[in-house]
Amino acid sequence: MKRTGLVILAVVFGLAVLFALIRPAGSEPEDGQAPKGIGFSVAAGVPVPVDVTAPRRGPIAATIEAPGAVRAGSEVGIGARFEGIVAELCKDVGDPVVEGEVVFRLDPTDKQEAVDEAEIDLARNQAALAQAQTELKEAQRLFDTARREPSTVTEARLLTRQSELSQQRASAQLGSATNRLTRAESLREAGIGLQTEVEAARDEERIARISKRIADEELKLAQETLAFRVRTWEESQAEAAKNLEVARVGVARAEADERGSALRLEQAQRDPARWMM
Repeated sequence: MKRTGLVILAVVFGLAVLFALIRPAGSEPEDGQAPKGIGFSVAAGVPVPVDVTAPRRGPIAATIEAPGAVRAGSEVGIGARFEGIVAELCKDVGDPVVEGEVVFRLDPTDKQEAVDEAEIDLARNQAALAQAQTELKEAQRLFDTARREPSTVTEARLLTRQSELSQQRASAQLGSATNRLTRAESLREAGIGLQTEVEAARDEERIARISKRIADEELKLAQETLAFRVRTWEESQAEAAKNLEVARVGVARAEADERGSALRLEQAQRDPARWMM
């Protein structure tokens, strides 16, 4: 027992001497602060700094810092359905975006100018349509009028009919005068008639022949006049029909232009949400 006690005493003494030779590494710690570490050195050695800490149980976290670039798994291009100037940018690069969320807004100034121009164009085409419809009504009226026989044609028909009757009467009178002349000449040759009767019949036949020639000329003139006036009437009908068709085409074109202007105005006046993407 005495031997064991001496051994323990010797170990304690040796440790005391060893700790007496140990001194802190680096500068002395300030008051109230614990030293960051303890340097072990011997009087003749160089101090070596080390960090010490109390061991504890816990997860091990390994962190590695290195330069790199972040890339998205996929890219989606975003654009407006029409050109414009971006007035407001609602999202920045890297911000999350969900469906229906506004990314940017376009300046509606140009769109308002487009609306104004579309309204002016619509008003102009509406006025053109009204004018075309008025022209169509007038063309229809003229066409209906042209289809009715004009008084000049009616008069020419009556005159032609009168000339035909006059020519027939003159033909009949010439025939009678020719027969009387033939009879008077026969009687004169038979010694029964007088020469004066023959001469009178001859004069009557000559006058009837002249009347017949005049009636023929009058009938020819009346027929030519009637043909001219009928031809003029037919030409006026054809012209009226052509003008009516042109007016109808003009109305159809004006209606198409008016519908196109209304559609362009509707597109220009769409909900301003179209200006937000």
